[in-house]
Amino acid sequence: MRMTITLLLPIAVAFLPLCVAAATLEGTEEEPGKLHPIIGFLDWDFDPETNGCDAFLMGASTDSEWVEGQIYECVERPEDYQYFVYSQTGPIGEAFCTPADPVWGGAYIYAHLECSDLPQDLDRIFAISADWNPLPRLPVFENVSRRTFRDAIARAIRIVDEKYMQRDMTVFEDEPYNHHLLSLPFEVVEAIRIDLDGDGTEEVILSALVGEVADEPDETRARFIVLVEDSNVIPLFSLDLETQLYLGLEHWSPTVLFVADANGDGNMEIVIGGGCCCDYYCTFITYRDGGITGRDFLTTKYY
Repeated sequence: MRMTITLLLPIAVAFLPLCVAAATLEGTEEEPGKLHPIIGFLDWDFDPETNGCDAFLMGASTDSEWVEGQIYECVERPEDYQYFVYSQTGPIGEAFCTPADPVWGGAYIYAHLECSDLPQDLDRIFAISADWNPLPRLPVFENVSRRTFRDAIARAIRIVDEKYMQRDMTVFEDEPYNHHLLSLPFEVVEAIRIDLDGDGTEEVILSALVGEVADEPDETRARFIVLVEDSNVIPLFSLDLETQLYLGLEHWSPTVLFVADANGDGNMEIVIGGGCCCDYYCTFITYRDGGITGRDFLTTKYY
């Protein structure tokens, strides 16, 4: 496989048979200026009796463009939208939405959604008010033990290390940075294969944990997210060694939440969640013509 490495960093219908649902989505013409919110579920709040849980607003688009400003101001009435729930393997069902208190448990909660087939394991489950099929191509989760995946992460780490050396940055109470990143162990924890831009060439999204294994390894190691397609290596974000890698619990590493066409432009976005201190963000990464663009939304704020 030819490989390009791009370092990213920093987080439903009671459908008719699938062929009918897909035909309906493809044949629908989008109403100009219509908002299309996309939401995630709070997995700790699942209610098995109603098959529902609270949800947070991850982002929104209109006419294939991301909305500007505060999304909570743009999407004020969640009950005005029809939501469809998806996993990474396809549609699950229609979600019935009721408003929620915008501040609950110290966080912004967007709505309460119920779906007859909503699984209790809400990993990589999302809901979207869409006139299009958000999964035109399905991601495949691959075995992470392949040598080419480790090599890709190692190359990305070397590129970031070079950037740090050029920046003359410091770590550990103003100690000069001196190839600290190269001395750290890493572990590839996820590999997702998907043709993001629909050009017939598949990309691979790799996630790796970098750093020493401690009592809470997922909290004390930083997460690299790398996009692989060709032989070029293009860093987009890099780790802040003081905040991302060594403060652990106070600074959350980014996670790939799911991959989907989140704004109806035909490209599959990599949806990454992550945060720092009191804020949680979702970043929608678009890969097109060999380049990367991203849109950040503040989704949840804790007090």
